[in-house]
Amino acid sequence: MKTTNETIEAYVKRKGIKHKIIAQSMNMQVTTWYKNRQRCCKNVSIEEIHNLAQFLKITPYKAFELTYNLYLKTNNNNISKEPFI
Repeated sequence: MKTTNETIEAYVKRKGIKHKIIAQSMNMQVTTWYKNRQRCCKNVSIEEIHNLAQFLKITPYKAFELTYNLYLKTNNNNISKEPFI
């Protein structure tokens, strides 16, 4: 299976989908979605990823990959901002 470095944010932007609709598809409140997005999707459940995959008509693996790539990107940015001692 082909993998990419695309994040869920980039995918949603590329497809022209509103973030509010994504939050609703994952049974989240919009504020929860924005917090999860800013905090690198740490507390996203398997059920929410499955709901996202069904809504976007993609495989659950692809939905997981998109959210995991956001986690990696945000986590790497946070590590690079920490001072080196």
